[in-house]
Amino acid sequence: GSGSRFAWYGALIKERIQETVSREKKLREADFRIMVNVWMNASGAVTRAELLDSTGNADLDSALKVALRNLPPLREGAPGDMPQPIKLRITAR
Repeated sequence: GSGSRFAWYGALIKERIQETVSREKKLREADFRIMVNVWMNASGAVTRAELLDSTGNADLDSALKVALRNLPPLREGAPGDMPQPIKLRITAR
């Protein structure tokens, strides 16, 4: 299906999120696994992001939302025909 056709872009986003999480002390030291939805534009910037569930810690959830909103743009924009939102599992241990 079209999912595998866009897997490379989802992997780029996930890598960028994991890098961002590892730089934030509160997130880096936490232990969580959470699903997120991310919308990207043609410039490679996040236009919207949401947590699909909770880590169980409101402060941690808030820090994750801020990190997702402030994600540095990717060098490559989302393919124009890529289905959105892009659903990803983010983990930290």
